[in-house]
Amino acid sequence: MTIILGKCFFLLLNVFIFFQLATAQDVQKSEAVAELTEFQKQQQILERFKPLIQPRTYEDLIRIKSTEVNLKLNRLPELGEAIIPGRAPNVHIIPYLLKSFAHPGYVSEFQGMEYVLAVTCEQPSGFDDCSTTPHNQFSGKKVYVRFIQSHDKKFNKVPGMTIGSSFEKTRHLFDDNAKIFGDGECLQTRTAWLACFDATHLAVDKKSLQMMPAKHSELKRFIKISGRGY
Repeated sequence: MTIILGKCFFLLLNVFIFFQLATAQDVQKSEAVAELTEFQKQQQILERFKPLIQPRTYEDLIRIKSTEVNLKLNRLPELGEAIIPGRAPNVHIIPYLLKSFAHPGYVSEFQGMEYVLAVTCEQPSGFDDCSTTPHNQFSGKKVYVRFIQSHDKKFNKVPGMTIGSSFEKTRHLFDDNAKIFGDGECLQTRTAWLACFDATHLAVDKKSLQMMPAKHSELKRFIKISGRGY
């Protein structure tokens, strides 16, 4: 009798352990599903805001791609001007490769040329990156133009210079004392625009002993910027 009771007890114990393990596995599966669902949600959020992710390489900075339709402009705004785009920014951009803040911006179009308007949510020279403003609350919000960039090959506001030109072929178009920006990749032209060359190809200028574009460095973009804070 004792042996039978012992066997029954052992059988019940095994059944109990089996159900405990099964329940634990179900809980783990449920948690895994919940985690996967949360992960998928995060991925969806990242996909939706993908254009806002800060550029990781210099080429990301140059060849900006947005999933949204370009913002159509009736005119090119002035620096510091308040504009109401009617929607949230669709890119992040920095003026120089190093030593500068990232700004939200809008890929825009004016007179058939593509521009990027870098903006701030503080007027007009602040550094508010608009991150505290919910994505769906930009419909009537003013933002302020911090700087303007164009990497469009049709850009023609600096005589004699076009995207893709080498520094060697355009150097004579700069003043001898042209101001240098960034780590040496951008130089002030004789207009309001800076000409920015490939920041990965710089060299020390023998005369000024400053970092400047190497002679074969390509012109990548033009920037119109106030200079304050940079």
